[in-house]
Amino acid sequence: AASDNIWWLVRGEKPAEWESVADVQLMHVGGHAPTVMRSLAEHAEMPEAIAAFGDSVWLVFPPSAAAPHRREVLVRSVQWNPATRLHFVVPLAGDVLASLPGDGDLAGFAVDATGPWALIAASQSERFGVRRERASAAEVRGATLLRLAGNAWEQVEMPAQLRLARGLASLQDGVVVIAPDADGNTLLGRRTGPASDNPWSIAAVPLRLEDGRGIARWFNSAGRAAVSYSDAADTVLAYWRDKRLLPWSRFGTPTSPFFVSGSDDGAVLLRIVPGVDGGAPSTELARISEVGGAIGAFEKLTPPGFGAGAWIHVPLLGMIVMSALLAVAFVRSMAAGDLDEKIAPPSLPLDRRIAALLIDLAIPGVAIMIVFKVSLTELLLLPSWTVEIQRAVPSMILIAATCLYTMITEAAFGWTVGKRLVGGAVLSADGSPIIFRQALVRMLFKGLILSAPILGVIVLFQRDRRTIGDMVAKTVVADLRTDVVREADDADDSDDRGP
Repeated sequence: AASDNIWWLVRGEKPAEWESVADVQLMHVGGHAPTVMRSLAEHAEMPEAIAAFGDSVWLVFPPSAAAPHRREVLVRSVQWNPATRLHFVVPLAGDVLASLPGDGDLAGFAVDATGPWALIAASQSERFGVRRERASAAEVRGATLLRLAGNAWEQVEMPAQLRLARGLASLQDGVVVIAPDADGNTLLGRRTGPASDNPWSIAAVPLRLEDGRGIARWFNSAGRAAVSYSDAADTVLAYWRDKRLLPWSRFGTPTSPFFVSGSDDGAVLLRIVPGVDGGAPSTELARISEVGGAIGAFEKLTPPGFGAGAWIHVPLLGMIVMSALLAVAFVRSMAAGDLDEKIAPPSLPLDRRIAALLIDLAIPGVAIMIVFKVSLTELLLLPSWTVEIQRAVPSMILIAATCLYTMITEAAFGWTVGKRLVGGAVLSADGSPIIFRQALVRMLFKGLILSAPILGVIVLFQRDRRTIGDMVAKTVVADLRTDVVREADDADDSDDRGP
């Protein structure tokens, strides 16, 4: 947590064989919408560390097989959009920072007002003294503290007492290095500011750094060094002041996954509550007061509602309507006289044409919902309905898949599954079979209309109910059922006239 923002990582439940599919989500809750959580980004692997300051969050990824000697560092910043009432990421892909060394263990990662800090600890064999028969304590390689200065990481000298440091926490104006002393208790080494000559202050804390119940977790709470640790069945929050550890809150340790982090006014407690009868789990958030340590009521976090604001789209819709009117004036002159009503079969009625389109959309839509695990609401959020284009990615995939599928089937057979079921087919304006070039033109304009459905109103101004794509490609969606009836009537008239 940092400022009014809270970030956490959620691992997905996708099969392990889908290595190329994003499996980790970066979730976010902001102060402007304190109960609305959003997935800001997806990653194919779990970051090794996460830290936040202000409106930004930093992620450190473990070394890869292709680059075993460096750790990639990515930073993302959020901004509040008052029109959509949602937070969004700028830039969308995040900024890539200088890589951290890949050797050693990343024991801590923190960010203060001057930027990110990283603690690369000694290897486990050195840390636990496995090599002491070959090296004295003075020769054992200790932890390395790094800070980002410009475009490179520079090493910051630490006192000898912190050589085997195991953790790192940030303050408003500096960092706290956590290390064990000779008895396994905690040493806090505090340093303020980035200047190389700034002194260290070291204090001994009467708290085991690690025991059978886990590792004490230090964090920044209202500008002070605070810690959460287990005590019997409870979790205790305490802060370090005047060389004393002062407890300020206690609560029963949740049985479900949870985490505690500091905030500007105390701390936050986030927990994952299992669903009832196998239902989806829910995420709940409670705030812990700095004064008195009272825990507020848990609030259930919900995803953002459908839609992206009321007034922000008025100019966009106006431009689309004007474009549609201009398109009508443009294509009417192009389409004049291209449809020979004596040769071409009658057009498919509008209601059956809409039914065919819905069927053709449902075929790739179901596959996308299963493969990418998106909801129907996410699938229907079109690019023209949101100013945050990343939220419209599922619908853009649906539009692309539908256009590709319909182009191939129309070019090969003259119909799609939807048109076949409602008794329609695509023909040239002169009644001949459609060719590939016409199918390609229809695909391009179909993608435009599906992205901005308002353009589909052009069919209402056409006597033969043709879309922009039909007029430009010189095609018609014919009603084959009516054509069969007409041929039968012609045959009956011929029989009535006799030989």
